[in-house]
Amino acid sequence: MKKILIINFLIVLILLSVFEGAARWYDAKEAEEFLSVQDNAESFGSFPSMLQYGKRLGYIQERLTGTSMGGGAYEPYQVVSLKPNYRFQFKNVEYIHNSLGFRGEDIVVPKRPGTFRVVIIGGSSVQGGYNERWTISYYLANKLKATHENVEVINAGVVGAMSQNELAILQIKVIDLKPDLAIIFDGRNDLYYSVTPNWQNRQGDPYFGHKKALDALINEPSLFTLSTNLARYIAKQSSLVTRIFRLLARRGIDPVYPKKVQFNSRAIDTYLDNLKLIKATLEVEGIRGLIAFQPTLGYCKNNLTQYEQSITDYLIKNEESDWFERVNEAWPKMGERVSSLPASRQVRFVNLACIFRDVEETAYIDSVHYTPKGAEVIASVISDQVKSFYAETMREHGAMAR
Repeated sequence: MKKILIINFLIVLILLSVFEGAARWYDAKEAEEFLSVQDNAESFGSFPSMLQYGKRLGYIQERLTGTSMGGGAYEPYQVVSLKPNYRFQFKNVEYIHNSLGFRGEDIVVPKRPGTFRVVIIGGSSVQGGYNERWTISYYLANKLKATHENVEVINAGVVGAMSQNELAILQIKVIDLKPDLAIIFDGRNDLYYSVTPNWQNRQGDPYFGHKKALDALINEPSLFTLSTNLARYIAKQSSLVTRIFRLLARRGIDPVYPKKVQFNSRAIDTYLDNLKLIKATLEVEGIRGLIAFQPTLGYCKNNLTQYEQSITDYLIKNEESDWFERVNEAWPKMGERVSSLPASRQVRFVNLACIFRDVEETAYIDSVHYTPKGAEVIASVISDQVKSFYAETMREHGAMAR
């Protein structure tokens, strides 16, 4: 009997090893055949095809690094940041995070003498996509350095960030970097979260859930918590287990927007109040600021490309949401409210909602994020504002030197 059990165990072990080897071979084959990302949306064919591309890339990224989209670090005030010191490079897809949890290589602190440091803060629209060419900061740096070699641009975009997170990022991390100019590029996340019933705690459950799990693991370790986390870690190392889990937990893409959209006026007022707090913080710290209300698909782009039309068609057909109707009404009003906030010599407000009005190329990769062309257009307009701030700073330094 004992001999039979040993033989059966060995047979099962051999079969599992064969299946694991086959799964790993398939992972390698899938990665080898994966196409490099291009610098335009049309290379995906359509929005649904782009979603499938992103899903497959997430699988590869998770397999190679243990986490998709760079993971996240949970912080007391900022709530969520990018995983610090994270690096994922695959073909021409590249995500590099520095020790602050910002995208890019480590930042020189203190900054080099004579450097004009620009930090751009926002959500995933600032954080950007597949590689540096899919970020606003990349094009902004290139445009500025063409005429101002001493300008440095830091990408402080964090996926999911809204104005309260951006205020925390500014106060906790950015001020210490001694920037000469802080650009706040936002609007969409605050308005998007305002349509959810529990908008004030929209990050409450995930944040506190993870915090509780981490506290239990670190402060009150038990055989159960240690063994559970060890089992999860081992399972993630197995291509076979990972594929079985994906097969069993397979589901469609979660809806982005509710069917009936109603923007919460209290949430909008909170957004505007946060912008005022950001402005006050910049003024107290002696940092120049540009607060920009961002563009979004559904308002003020007169020339939708075939790809952009595939985005609206997909979301309307699959989610049956009236988001685009409501955005077309809400966005101009919000842009006006932001641009009408009292500016100062040090901090300005700008409404970029119609920046793509006459752009004929594809500016959006989905309903909110931008293609390299879209990022380039945004950077071009912002660069003019930055040059103005730069000139003012140089005049002040000259006056002080005299």
